[in-house]
Amino acid sequence: MNENKEQEITEEVTENKATEELTVNNDLGMEQVIEKIDLLAQDEKPYLVSKEVEELKSIFYIKLKEQIKTQEVITLKEETSTEQEGTSEDEKVENKLHPLEIKFKKSYGKFKKVKFEYRKKRDEQEVNNLKTKQQIIADIDKLTQEDESIKKTFEHFRILQEQWKNTGHVPQTENNNLWQSYHHHVELFYDYIKLNNDLRDLDFTRNLEEKNTICKKAEALLNENSFNKMHSTLQELHEHWKNVGPVKKNLGRNFGSASKTQVKH
Repeated sequence: MNENKEQEITEEVTENKATEELTVNNDLGMEQVIEKIDLLAQDEKPYLVSKEVEELKSIFYIKLKEQIKTQEVITLKEETSTEQEGTSEDEKVENKLHPLEIKFKKSYGKFKKVKFEYRKKRDEQEVNNLKTKQQIIADIDKLTQEDESIKKTFEHFRILQEQWKNTGHVPQTENNNLWQSYHHHVELFYDYIKLNNDLRDLDFTRNLEEKNTICKKAEALLNENSFNKMHSTLQELHEHWKNVGPVKKNLGRNFGSASKTQVKH
């Protein structure tokens, strides 16, 4: 997908959604801010709500500071030699905190833990996905060495392509090289079996239609009110785009004008 087009869609929706959420969150009281962080900690994809949680943290401390200043409430307990004797360092710090700040820190800490565990599991899954996709590339390469009919070989190739599409994300540092390797071996496969022009053109046409459909879906996200849904869907469309097979070479170079969506082959 054309990077400028993707950035344009993301920035427009992000700006509108972020302004809307910030306005709503500013109206929350400190207890409500804590409750919302507890709610966001239950999100299946904590990284998508991480920015909002950080905004809520900022809002909480602004309101806490205003409360202490305007109401002149003394929230720090007096430190005496009697009270502090036998008290751990952690307890000393906690005794100096506003009761709501203690509650906030527990909720915020819970979210950070959920986020950490999610990242850990995601990293493990991405490593497994990398191994799966590397094996798929190796299997595509093996197809060029097998002595069987073109039809049967092509059926095996289609199965491998489907497996590739159904395999999730890989580590970001490996993504570009892996994608280039995959498409390189796909092209070698096409060259090896020397598909007749009609069959190959049919495949290119199907890929062209699929890429045009992805462009339309991406443009439709401009009307999406939910930033989280827009961000997630846009990532899925971008990954789908990369997994779609090649189109005719002249269209690959000039696909922006052909699809009227300014996308990149």
